[in-house]
Amino acid sequence: MQRRLEIHTFGGFDVRRGEARVNDFESRKVEALAAYLLSNRGRTFSRDHLASLLWPDRTEASARRNLRQALYNLRSTMEHEAEPCFVVDARSVRFEPHPGDWIDLDPFEKVLLPEDGDTAVDPRGLANAVRLYRGQFLDGLPSPGIGYEEWLLGEQERYREAVLRALRDLVDHALATGDHEAGIRYARQLVRIDPLSEETHRKLIRLYALSGRRGRALAHYDDLVELLRRELGVAPLDETTELHRSIREGQIFGPEIPAAPEPTGPVLPMVGRARELVALEGLWHRVLEGRGHLTLVTGSEGIGKTRLVKTFLHRASSDSGATVLQGAWHELEPPVPYRGLRQALDELVSHELDAVERILDGTPPEELAHLAQLAPDLTRTQGAPPVQPQSGSRVSKQQLARALSRAIVLTTRAEDDTVRPTILYLEDLHWADRSSLELVAALCPLVQDAPVWVIVTARPDSAGARLLSELPGADVVALEPLAPDDMGELVRALVGADGAEHLIDLLGQTGGNALAASSLVNLLWDHDTLEPVEGGGWHVTAPPGGFPGVPIPVRDSAVSIDELITARVTRLPPSSRRLLTLAAVAGPRFEPDLLGAIEGEEEAVIEASLRTLLERWLVRLALGYWADSRRDRDMVMWVGGARRGTFEFAHGAVHRAIYRTLDPARRRALHLKVAAALEGASKVPLEVLAHHYLAGGANERAVSLLLKAAALAESIDAHAEAVYARDLASRASRASKSKTASSTTSSQPLLTDPGE
Repeated sequence: MQRRLEIHTFGGFDVRRGEARVNDFESRKVEALAAYLLSNRGRTFSRDHLASLLWPDRTEASARRNLRQALYNLRSTMEHEAEPCFVVDARSVRFEPHPGDWIDLDPFEKVLLPEDGDTAVDPRGLANAVRLYRGQFLDGLPSPGIGYEEWLLGEQERYREAVLRALRDLVDHALATGDHEAGIRYARQLVRIDPLSEETHRKLIRLYALSGRRGRALAHYDDLVELLRRELGVAPLDETTELHRSIREGQIFGPEIPAAPEPTGPVLPMVGRARELVALEGLWHRVLEGRGHLTLVTGSEGIGKTRLVKTFLHRASSDSGATVLQGAWHELEPPVPYRGLRQALDELVSHELDAVERILDGTPPEELAHLAQLAPDLTRTQGAPPVQPQSGSRVSKQQLARALSRAIVLTTRAEDDTVRPTILYLEDLHWADRSSLELVAALCPLVQDAPVWVIVTARPDSAGARLLSELPGADVVALEPLAPDDMGELVRALVGADGAEHLIDLLGQTGGNALAASSLVNLLWDHDTLEPVEGGGWHVTAPPGGFPGVPIPVRDSAVSIDELITARVTRLPPSSRRLLTLAAVAGPRFEPDLLGAIEGEEEAVIEASLRTLLERWLVRLALGYWADSRRDRDMVMWVGGARRGTFEFAHGAVHRAIYRTLDPARRRALHLKVAAALEGASKVPLEVLAHHYLAGGANERAVSLLLKAAALAESIDAHAEAVYARDLASRASRASKSKTASSTTSSQPLLTDPGE
């Protein structure tokens, strides 16, 4: 049923009819009367009670006259002519909600203040209820007298205690089930409502550490120390300082992370990058001194750009408490304007609530509206309605850059007014759309006076690398293939001296490419030619000089990355291959529930298949936030359970190799299934949905989506992407009318990069 009135009482008093706010109360006392009656919906009050409650300093006759006038204004403001909501007679007044009315107190009280006294913990119900608590009950509403104030304070405390109990239950449930990210959200809300609860702070610190955010855990402990000193003049309890010590010394995981039932595949150590790490260290010190900087890390596919940057950022963020925002672009992904920057903002909104509060407080409304074009959820963090840009409004890249730069600079300011650096890590910019490149280029000069490090990975011959390397003050760290001595060091670290020689010869055929070397070593493990050694390390089981039975693809004395990956996939169980095929069509990132819905796969089969793919390093958990723990197996395999969350391919080459081996007819059918499954999903870009329909041959549906995407792209100054989408829509429309095969119905219709 469509809502007639929508009434919010938490975080203030807000009454809406449709999209319009009801605010024509002639005075604050009329508003107070409305809040009292609506909050006590269904209850009958005498006129004498209401008159003395709101006008306690007036004579009885004067108070009753004022009440009559207030009721007249209230009813004329809120009531629809045919459907009165106030029941009024000579002696009494009552607000009687219409079935189409909605008030936040109803679902809140049903769960958190049940009449039957049921105290059972229903996590989903509790989560929905606490989401309604946007702030204190009727916050900011002035009290017209002592009686009203006593009622208001009593209700505020009652609701506050109810939400505190619910949040404590949710935090404990999250700790017990391993849903650490949800636990962080609830603990953060608890801390905002009850900031001096050391127990809650301690649980939040533990949740940060268990989720892999060691640096954030240590930084929050420092904030707690300062808070307790400033507000209470005390030091943390021994239990809290012991937790801090265990996190600092890397002992937080311990028995809370169960051992894997079988070993995961080999992880090659990073070698041959000492010079590059020293260069990054020097640049990082400049950021710590308060100078913004742009660093471009370049190299060919699989050379180790991501490994280098993440290895360094793990240490830098852990030691400094820096905020790391990350975004990425992918090869097999349609061009969505500003995609990687949107991802970085989404991570900020979802996981850095303190920083978001500073952005909301420190950003002018017009710039918030610009940011909302990139991150619509930005203003939903406190339960407020999102900032909506005006219909037909347009924003320029320079306006977006200014709003984005202000937001990023505001993230560097901690609660205690200290300054902590922020790192904007943008991965694989060579796959970015042209508008993204231009926005990154416009952004960098605007953050150079703050401790902000923009660090980008890209291939050296790409448009993104060429554009950014020409910006004033930009530094380029170029990665070359690993030298033969580096490969020897890598092999000896993996297997020791025994068996190293012929493994070194084999890896020499990778040309010093780290991804090819890793894929080759894991292929050997797949064929049981490498076996784990008790206590760590690996043992080569093949006879000296060869690896019989292992199909090593060699072309012109070099191994092919794509063929290595394909050879690995053929060794997977059928269920895991099936899941990987579905994921390759779904996109660079996928959710198990979506894949299960597409093919009707059993939950147990998906669970087992995912575990196999995780163990073999073919996919990984996409955490959605920067985790500075290097316990990759623990983080990927066991924190929160193998099926929880979003997953991504371990490398874009894995995605590409699997996608290109699919039968075209099978691929088209799967694209249509993915499109149908995504139709009702939130936050799916129009370009992505159009890509799946177009790849599945449903041109007519794709055309309408592409035209909408083009209009949206124009509104945010993404002209190249708008032109591209319209051109693609035109070709798809012509192909649909002619009913002939067209390039627009190929398997990769939207993957051309308009930025190149």
